[in-house]
Amino acid sequence: MSTLGQDSAEPLTPTHVRLQQMIAAQASAFLQENLLSLPKLPSADELERLHAAKRAETQRRIAEERRRAEQEQQRRRHDDADRLASREPGTTQQHRRTASTPEVTRSI
Repeated sequence: MSTLGQDSAEPLTPTHVRLQQMIAAQASAFLQENLLSLPKLPSADELERLHAAKRAETQRRIAEERRRAEQEQQRRRHDDADRLASREPGTTQQHRRTASTPEVTRSI
């Protein structure tokens, strides 16, 4: 910042110098206040422990998702079996014709 304005033919006025000093002081205060208050980086051992905990959590979540998917498949199988068992013997289910389903006739 101290080199700003030195390329021009006009010398810096005392007001410009004071403004540059104030900007530099404020920037320094901001950096000290905000960067020094940041938490320190974890050590290599702590980082490895954090990675291991993250991997364990991911594996637990994947296992839980698989368990839920298996339960859903079993529930569907059970529902399908119940639906088939509830049908009366000797009856077949007819396809219900809708406006978008054309009537199909078979000629033999």
